[in-house]
Amino acid sequence: MPGHTSQAYSVEFSPDGQQIITAANDGTARLWDLNGHQLAILRGHSGIVTKARFGNHDNTFVTVGSDGTIRNWKLSLSSLNQFKLQTDSLLDASFDPVEGHLAVAGADGFAAVVDLSGQDVLQLKEHQENVRSIRFSPDGNYIATADDDSIIQLWNRDGKNIATLRDPSRQVNSIAFQPNEQSLLVTSFDPIASLRDFSGMLQTRFEGHKDVIWHGTFSPDGETVATGGNDGTAYLWNESGKLLTELEGHKGIVWALQFSHDGEAIATASGDGTARIWDLKDYSMTEFRGHHEDVLSIRFSPDDNYLATASSDGTIRLWDRSGQQLSEYRGFENGGAIVYFDARGENLIAVGRNGLVRLLPIKHESLEELLQRGCSWLIGSSYSQATGYAGEYSMCELAN
Repeated sequence: MPGHTSQAYSVEFSPDGQQIITAANDGTARLWDLNGHQLAILRGHSGIVTKARFGNHDNTFVTVGSDGTIRNWKLSLSSLNQFKLQTDSLLDASFDPVEGHLAVAGADGFAAVVDLSGQDVLQLKEHQENVRSIRFSPDGNYIATADDDSIIQLWNRDGKNIATLRDPSRQVNSIAFQPNEQSLLVTSFDPIASLRDFSGMLQTRFEGHKDVIWHGTFSPDGETVATGGNDGTAYLWNESGKLLTELEGHKGIVWALQFSHDGEAIATASGDGTARIWDLKDYSMTEFRGHHEDVLSIRFSPDDNYLATASSDGTIRLWDRSGQQLSEYRGFENGGAIVYFDARGENLIAVGRNGLVRLLPIKHESLEELLQRGCSWLIGSSYSQATGYAGEYSMCELAN
């Protein structure tokens, strides 16, 4: 983990095993995640920092210096690129890349819009029951929320409630805006999805699943609907409700789907621990294996070159389109997370089910680049400098 400019004296894991703190001869202590991303630098000692430890409370630290001082530190969540929502039970999230805002929903009527520093933008306070689903419209001008009372609320971007849709016979579990249309795709705890206008008028029914549908979404042009659920199959429909094809092969629930931004592929996340990308020209498939439990959230990068997945195994993983895993981010136990890319594809936005939001830097490195960085550290390390040992680093000779 490059960052310190001289020898490290102390390394310690956090109690939950998800962070590392180091102390060094350069007068600093540094906080890291398990992927080697530097989260914070603790500066203040006038000499060597000989010891750094995690404190007894969250985000607190203790450092010991050769200057004869012991320092106690407390970092704000924002300084660690994370923040806490006003809920401990998050149920859904949606990201608007135009404004950089995050819409979040959870238990006991919680629904809000925040920016990526955690500051409140809007509080959406009409719901009394758990808010099961929340979505921005593609242009960011509207927000839709749905609760356990089968009430769907529509809001404008200023937070004004503009419509209420009710269907007491069906408990809603997901909603999605149709691009360029004032219509909503609604799925419930049954095998039928429906397309409704903003007055609640039924426009189209999508019938064919054999069990509960968990998620529905539109292609970027709004002409194709995708649904997935308990029967382990993703269905593609035209907007009139005609079944176009069935994407079969998952051995578990299809929890989530997303079309690529160019509309040429669709990604599916499954309870069988895998994700898949399906080419919509010939229906060829690439499988992504690595998670140990259900894959619950899936997202294409803005340029469609990468895929992010989040699982109930507590990890988020970044992949290239060939199925090669590039990065793994840990620390999302107790329900996993919902994952998005930011507008520029430079960070992952991980919204934990416990209400903790983390921004995870993305660094794409080829094997050659990774080897070169490791060799640069090895040859220039404090150990090599202190001992004068240059060694014959055969791998590094290959890298050069």
